[in-house]
Amino acid sequence: MPDMIGYGMAGMDLCLVLDHLPSPNEAVFVKEMSWQYGGTVTTGLCAARILSGASCGMVTCVGGTVGKLVKADLVRHGIDVSRTVECEDPEKTNRLTVVLTSLADGGSRSPCGLPFSYSPPHCPEEIDTDYLSTAKYIFVHRADIGQTKAAAFAHEHGIHVLMDADIFTPDIRKIMPYVDTFIASEKCFLGLTDGMNGTTEDKLRRLREYLPAHALAMVTMGDQGSFAVDDEGYFETPAFPVEVVDTAGCGDVFHGAFLACLYRGFSHREAARYSAAVSAIKATRLGCRAGIPTDEVVRTFLETGVIDYSKGIDERCAYYAAMPAFS
Repeated sequence: MPDMIGYGMAGMDLCLVLDHLPSPNEAVFVKEMSWQYGGTVTTGLCAARILSGASCGMVTCVGGTVGKLVKADLVRHGIDVSRTVECEDPEKTNRLTVVLTSLADGGSRSPCGLPFSYSPPHCPEEIDTDYLSTAKYIFVHRADIGQTKAAAFAHEHGIHVLMDADIFTPDIRKIMPYVDTFIASEKCFLGLTDGMNGTTEDKLRRLREYLPAHALAMVTMGDQGSFAVDDEGYFETPAFPVEVVDTAGCGDVFHGAFLACLYRGFSHREAARYSAAVSAIKATRLGCRAGIPTDEVVRTFLETGVIDYSKGIDERCAYYAAMPAFS
């Protein structure tokens, strides 16, 4: 049974790098193409698996051809998909998002995809408590019915809950009392602290009041780094300067790396620095998953500042550059 179990949505991205976005009726050549897979928790769990070697399981809903490919990529990473639910509605399929990156606009990204109403639910509403009870860590990213149930069960049974709070919704406070490691995006943090006065530290201390005793409250702010409060106090972790190619998935892999660090016994401060390195390395390659490094690559980067792409990353980039078999 898995040591880590993730709950959340899964999708697929077709990443296209262009010199510039086309004008009406203009044809442009693609400079680089990559077929990759996305999803806040699914990508984070892939990173956690690579960096920790822990046994992992993913609970999500899949549908259509894209759903089959999403599931296959999780299996390729050694992640158990036995509790993945096939959507019964034949009209529902996991999202295929076309992401246009314009070099003329400083690498700006323009995602184009169907609304979520065309997709299956993020995860089933009913939880398998027998499966869940064997885990050491639960990884969630929304306060929907299934993920809130899973977090509440985990909290009641002493299972550590990590949340990647990437998007603010008013109901997010319902799940926070069950979350031991709460890592918010800047956008979510601003939504949660709207109307609060004080510094970032002050606001994090206020948010920590919604969490269980001894919890970590953290916000990530891209190239500004991360800011956090735990039992030992407030701390900041700078981001690593790199030549950025694509920021897609940087937050996802940061959270996955943080989960791997918790599993491996790192302190919060050690985990924040390690995760910042993982996020920086990923940012140097296109797409969400191609740039996920191994632990060896991360340790070399932390020691020398050098990214050794030959230790797995080049191979991953080549794999995702090939068109998958849509059959």
